[in-house]
Amino acid sequence: MGLRTGRLLLFRVVREVREVAKAKANTPALRKKAMLTTFAECGNVTQACKIANIGRTTHYEWMRDDPDYVKAFNDALEQAADRLEQEARRRAVEGTSKPVFYKGEECGYIQEYSDTLLIFLLKGARPEKYRDNIKQEITGNLEVGIKLPSDIPDD
Repeated sequence: MGLRTGRLLLFRVVREVREVAKAKANTPALRKKAMLTTFAECGNVTQACKIANIGRTTHYEWMRDDPDYVKAFNDALEQAADRLEQEARRRAVEGTSKPVFYKGEECGYIQEYSDTLLIFLLKGARPEKYRDNIKQEITGNLEVGIKLPSDIPDD
C-alpha cells in the first residue's frame, strides 16, 4: 500500500469516525470503537484522539479502568504495527518513485529502494541469522586473591 493509498484510507476512517461522533447515539462504546478504529489506521494516540474527538486523558482512563478496552487497544496496536511493516516492506522491495530534474525541469523518474529498511526487515524476520551479535568464549583458570582487613599487618 502506497502513501497515497494509506492517506485515502485514513481519510475514509476519519470521515466515518466523525459521523459517529456527530450521531445522537454517541455512547462510550461507540466512542471507544471510534478511537480504536482510528488508532489502528494512524498508529498515534494523540492523532487518533483528535480525530475521534476524545481527550487523551479519556483514552488513558479507559486503559486504566476497562480490561476489554486494553485488549482491543493492544489488537489495534498490532494492526498499526502491521501497517508500518507493510509500508517498510513496500519501500524496501517495490521502492518509491522520485522525480528527476534537469535544468530545473522535471524530466523523468527513478525508482529508489531502501536498503536500510530491508536490513531491518531481515533482522526482524530472521534474527538468528541477521541480528547483530558477538559470541565470545573465554577459557582457562582464574585465581583471585582477596586480602581481608584482618590479614593486613599493623604498622
